[in-house]
Amino acid sequence: MAFATRLRELREAADLTQGQLADAAGMSKRGVSHLEQGLREPGWKTIQKLAAALGVSIEAFSAPATGTAPAPGRGRPRKPPAEA
Repeated sequence: MAFATRLRELREAADLTQGQLADAAGMSKRGVSHLEQGLREPGWKTIQKLAAALGVSIEAFSAPATGTAPAPGRGRPRKPPAEA
């Protein structure tokens, strides 16, 4: 799960969407999404492609996650309370 969190932090720091990162790395958006959710573990070639697309060294993925990425919410956001 540490890779998933770190990937999301690096992507957000680069100000990229999942789709933009996927295009730059030659991957599908679903592939990037599955990596960020921890549903898939990347292979060596995938790590190399992601590092190049993000403009970071491969070692950036082994750095501890800072935990600044917000936890993904489940479902739709709640509606604001109605004004009286």
